[in-house]
Amino acid sequence: MIKVSILRILNRNIGTFDKIKNKLMYEWKNLYRMLNSRSDRGTEVVSRKQFEDCLQLNGVFLSTQEIQFLMDKFGISNKYLQYDLMSKQLGLHTNTIALMRQASEKIKRLKSAASSHHSRFLAFPYGNNTNGTYLVKETH
Repeated sequence: MIKVSILRILNRNIGTFDKIKNKLMYEWKNLYRMLNSRSDRGTEVVSRKQFEDCLQLNGVFLSTQEIQFLMDKFGISNKYLQYDLMSKQLGLHTNTIALMRQASEKIKRLKSAASSHHSRFLAFPYGNNTNGTYLVKETH
C-alpha cells in the first residue's frame, strides 16, 4: 500500500514537471532574458512577484498550484525563485543556450564571409528568422 502511494506521488510530480515545461518552453528564451534583467547581478534569483509578472508579460499562464510547485522545488523561503536552477532541471536551459549558440555561429560565419570579400556584403535577418535565414546584399 505504501509503495503504491509513493509511486502515485512520483508520477504526479513527473506529470506536473512535464506540464509546466510544456507551458514555459515556447516563451522560455524571452522569459529567461526578462528574469535575468530583473535579478540582482549574478544571483539568478527573482522574487515570486517578479516571476509572476514576467509570466504575465509574456502571456504564459501557470496555475497557482503550478507556481507553488515551482516554489517548493526551486524556491528560497517561498519568496524567491532560483530560475536558472529551474531552467536546468526542467531541461529548458540547454535548448535555449543551444539555440543562442547556433545563431551566434551563423552570424560569425556571415561576418567572416563578408570580411573575406572586403566588406562588400551585408547580412540582414529575413522574414521571421526562426530558421536563421538572412538576406545578403552586395554593397558598391
